[in-house]
Amino acid sequence: MSDPAVPPIPATVPADPALAALVHCRMRIVRAFPRQLHAAVEALDDAQLWWQPNPHSNSVGVIVRHLAGNIRALVGHGIGGSGYVRDRDAEFAAPPIPRAALLEELDAAIAEADVALAALTPSRLAAPSSDPTFYPTVLEDVLNVTIHMSTHVGQVVWIAKMLREGALDDVWRRTHREVGAYGRPLGEQP
Repeated sequence: MSDPAVPPIPATVPADPALAALVHCRMRIVRAFPRQLHAAVEALDDAQLWWQPNPHSNSVGVIVRHLAGNIRALVGHGIGGSGYVRDRDAEFAAPPIPRAALLEELDAAIAEADVALAALTPSRLAAPSSDPTFYPTVLEDVLNVTIHMSTHVGQVVWIAKMLREGALDDVWRRTHREVGAYGRPLGEQP
């Protein structure tokens, strides 16, 4: 999933607090959260992936598709300048797609975000957001994408745990052991 041309996530906590926060958000957006989403999606069968508890709720598949659109719009386009044009309504209305295609959509969004976040500097965090109707600054774009992902990843993991007892035991801790706080396994020295 990583592009060798994209700078890696630093192995140590940067001294600059703004850079440290940016690195932390990047690690969550492009490493920890995608691993948790993949684990949840892979734990479900096709019917469970697109199951809705009621007509006004979203399935895991819809939530993952929505996250991919949100990431591409706010990070890929808004911060990275990609040409992505979002159709938010389609994220919720489009019919189910095969699991592999859904994960490819997610992975493409994550790769786009990794490039954009790797190029982002602390000095640009105070710059105006590309869409100030949502958030006034780039920093708030990054923080809100992180929070938005965290919320939906929690929903996806909860739904998967509910539908497949024991399928995702300790996925949060396992993921963070694998990627660690700054892109390395916990306990590994830089």
